[in-house]
Parts: sequence; structure tokens; C-alpha cells
Amino acid sequence: MASSPVVWLTPFHVAEWTHAVEQQVFRRVASRTEADQSYERFQQHRESSLWVEVALPESASTFAPNWPAVTEPTWACGLSILCTSLRRLS
Repeated sequence: MASSPVVWLTPFHVAEWTHAVEQQVFRRVASRTEADQSYERFQQHRESSLWVEVALPESASTFAPNWPAVTEPTWACGLSILCTSLRRLS
């Protein structure tokens, strides 16, 4: 086992994390202040290179070849949410 394992962080991981935090705020499990603190901590971790930030691998489409066709109607909405989430973390 490697002494320092490499953990990838893709844009989809960032969006999923953002969604999880916002879901906690929506359910009133966490406050907006707690969410903002969590965002700041996440950003600090990203800046300190805790994870290796990578683009989504080209091979990702081979695991779900019909994914774009299936999600076509909701793609614009999903992309909008992803962009909003990424802006929030920048």
C-alpha cells in the first residue's frame, strides 16, 4: 500500500460534494453559515493539493455509452447546476 495514496478530484466530484452540502442546508440539518465554512475548508483543501484535481477521463463515456442520449433533455439543467456549483467553489 502506498504511503501517500493519490485521490482524484474531478469536476463531477466537486459538483457532487456541493450538492451534498446544499442538500443539508435545504433539509435544515446545517445552517448557511456552516455550509459556507464547509466551502471555505474544502477550498483550503483544494489549494493545499490534498487531492489531485483532474479532468473527467475520456474513457468515462465507455462505461455509460448511452449516457448523453438518455440525459439529453436534462443536460442543460444539469450543466447549469454544475456551473453554478463550480462558480460557488471558485
